[in-house]
Amino acid sequence: MASSRENSFHLPAIEAMATGLPVVVSARAGVSELVEEGRHALLLPDAQDVDEVDSTIKRALDEELAQQFAAKGRELADRLTWDVNTDRTAELIMREIITPRFIVLAPDAFGTGGIERTTRTLIRTLGERFGADRVGVLSVWGGSFDLPARILHRGRRSGGGRPVPPVDRATFAISALRQAWRWRRRLVIVACHPHLAPVALAAARIAGSRVAVWCHGDEVWGPTRLSVRYALRKADLVFAPSRFTADQVGRWIGLDRKPTVVPHALPPEWVLRQSAPVPGRVLAVARLEAHDRYKGIDTLIEAWPNVLKAHPEAELVVVGAGGDRRRLERLAASLATDGHVRFTGWIDDRELQELYRTSVVFALPTAATVGSDAAGEGFGLVFVEAAAAGLPVVAGRSGAVPEVIEDGRTGLLVEPHDPHAVADAIGRLLSDPRLRTRLGRAARSRARERFSYEAFGDRVETLLGDLASVFGPET
Repeated sequence: MASSRENSFHLPAIEAMATGLPVVVSARAGVSELVEEGRHALLLPDAQDVDEVDSTIKRALDEELAQQFAAKGRELADRLTWDVNTDRTAELIMREIITPRFIVLAPDAFGTGGIERTTRTLIRTLGERFGADRVGVLSVWGGSFDLPARILHRGRRSGGGRPVPPVDRATFAISALRQAWRWRRRLVIVACHPHLAPVALAAARIAGSRVAVWCHGDEVWGPTRLSVRYALRKADLVFAPSRFTADQVGRWIGLDRKPTVVPHALPPEWVLRQSAPVPGRVLAVARLEAHDRYKGIDTLIEAWPNVLKAHPEAELVVVGAGGDRRRLERLAASLATDGHVRFTGWIDDRELQELYRTSVVFALPTAATVGSDAAGEGFGLVFVEAAAAGLPVVAGRSGAVPEVIEDGRTGLLVEPHDPHAVADAIGRLLSDPRLRTRLGRAARSRARERFSYEAFGDRVETLLGDLASVFGPET
């Protein structure tokens, strides 16, 4: 019997197995992780229970069971040789020497928006490609998602779009500096928003690490703070999800090299198939905040009376939450849509996927402006979500949207501020099942090829892996 109640491994138990002795070991000893109860040995849930110890030892002395333990225990011990231990130790040491570490700085790694979702996709990709233990995450806002990484800083829960309190900004920055020093060997710091680039650069200066900055959209489509411009110019890598955003970064920031384009992607579980569609159901997904009015929910609602004239059964389902919802609901009521415009508020991924599966068209006539009042889609992840579900899309011809939706092939692009054009495009799709099917199939195919999780992972692994390769083993 291995009598230790708690032990990180307990080598005598393996020695006993190697000699053919039946073994009884505490379930709280480390060796219990290697043995299978009733096959290699017997485990004691409570090694301090005298009666349980007595009965378990008597059971182990059963001649037939003892013979089984002798054979199976010896097989297990034979696989745990010093040579095997040496090889595994060498692998661990070599992995520590050559595998990079990544610290991901995120505004909100736990939120529900497009940037938040793509941030989690990046974290997942790094964890799968380099190891979850090599990825550390610091998030300004906190939440409850489980991430395949080490959470180094989790702020308070998001305040629904309100500014980050100064004390929280300071706490986040100090934590980033401290963690960068702790993780400093072969470290790459990834800022998942350009506003975090100054913190990333300061942390990198302390740690002697490399910096990558992810620019998404309208936050770099106009004038930016001096500190952000400086940090972006000093970053080792700047990447963006679209050519449009990359061009705007070059225009407003003045980089020596144009940012690398890495399109956003969906995780594998978002490859959906349409099932039991509801006739006439049109889906829109957007944050309903005043600063997100560029997404075109107003235009959709204004277009709906014209849609209903030709398609009385048509239903617009608006998914999303925010302070602008009441105004939009009043707008829908004022246009006498009679319950044909439905607001769901926030819903979880399972409910959202069900709406994608049961809709026949996705519509979001987004607009884009650059300059001091920059606003618009730097990519539009919801369009890829719709494509993965095989939905044709009606979208605004603006910003980066034409890079995601091919007009006439995977969807229809319209002038974003024209309710009549929006109504005509939606009506055309509702009237023509063959057109819907053709566009939906092409959209799904393109999503699989152009915006797949595997393609995103390959690109990220190459870019950030190459960035890390500038470090030698001695660093």
